[in-house]
Amino acid sequence: MKLRAPNRAPTLSIAMEIIEAISCPFCGQTFQIPLDTTLPSQRFTADCEICCRPLEISIQCEPGEVLSLEVQGS
Repeated sequence: MKLRAPNRAPTLSIAMEIIEAISCPFCGQTFQIPLDTTLPSQRFTADCEICCRPLEISIQCEPGEVLSLEVQGS
């Protein structure tokens, strides 16, 4: 006897990672950084891809959307 899987509605997928362009406050160069929007408020440190100095990044998000983004030198 074969069992059938129940009919399911298609699942919608929202991109939770967004690519944003940021500018380094030290060297002024712009580069892209991936941001995870699954958490509403985040603060983390990342290095500039150009001059390698540390940047403190603060973001406010909704799933799939960046509401605010602040970049400061550490």
